[in-house]
Amino acid sequence: MRVVLTLTPDAPPASVERRVKDTQRFVKEFKSCAEIPAQLKSYIGGQADAPATYAFGGLDPRLQQALSKRKPGDLLPPSRSEVGIEMVAICDHKVAAGQLPTRDSIEDNLFSQQLSMMSRRHLRDLRRDAVIEMR
Repeated sequence: MRVVLTLTPDAPPASVERRVKDTQRFVKEFKSCAEIPAQLKSYIGGQADAPATYAFGGLDPRLQQALSKRKPGDLLPPSRSEVGIEMVAICDHKVAAGQLPTRDSIEDNLFSQQLSMMSRRHLRDLRRDAVIEMR
């Protein structure tokens, strides 16, 4: 879930300092993704996107590195962007079940490999024992 505390790019230093303090308070008070909308009500211009699911391999390498060190329920360190100060909350982590092979598919694959190897051996033995007569 992406959390943004809005701040214009040309904001005066006093506004930036106030937003930095708001960000530090938000990070300190953060407990879970479910509480973010209620928590943001006390921050003017605070916004949160709806939770979204992303494939880990499709993310920016820097974000992948940051996420690999965290667990669900953590908040990534804040960063400044064009829209303000952004944070990413890790709500959940799921292993895609569709990508893992089932036990039956592994067993079928191994059986077909064994069968293929046996047939190649048999064909090799037949060629070796074959007698060719030329007249």
